[in-house]
Amino acid sequence: MSLRRSAPRWHYAIWWYSYGARSQSTHSHEIALVQEVLPGVRLTCDEIFVVVLTALLMVALHLFLRRARLGKAMRAVSDNPALASVSGIPN
Repeated sequence: MSLRRSAPRWHYAIWWYSYGARSQSTHSHEIALVQEVLPGVRLTCDEIFVVVLTALLMVALHLFLRRARLGKAMRAVSDNPALASVSGIPN
């Protein structure tokens, strides 16, 4: 069978997996647990997780750029490429 003849079947399989399978979903439609973080600010547990994870990744990136040798080299090249190359940092 050629690719030309099998392509419509793949499109149908992709469509069914993406949209058709949703009607057979086993997810419950319960109300999400909401926490009031600040007065007037309500977040779900997933949103709290994303905010905390983002903050941790920002701290990790900051520490990498400030403390690691590669981070210092990247900062040096972005500040002054000519001086960084004279200092032995390849750009």
